[in-house]
Amino acid sequence: TGGSADGKNGVVDSCSDLSGIGQNDLEARQKLNYVDVSADKSKTCSQCNLYIPPNAASPCGRCMIFKGPVEAGGACAYWVEHTGRSGQAS
Repeated sequence: TGGSADGKNGVVDSCSDLSGIGQNDLEARQKLNYVDVSADKSKTCSQCNLYIPPNAASPCGRCMIFKGPVEAGGACAYWVEHTGRSGQAS
């Protein structure tokens, strides 16, 4: 199924599972320097205006500019200050 095992009975962490992401989309994530853990705690995905919070179908957030799961504490080079918008897509 892909993804990465967390070391606990080989359970796959769904936020690290990129098995359904195409090569072009993986390259886009890399070009934007996406990381699961931000080095700057004041600029995380959950504080970005492009972040789409998790919904009932997935424990992972998403991003408006690239495909695949996103960690709330992650970051990329395209961080945009959160404006407090409501009614985000899910």
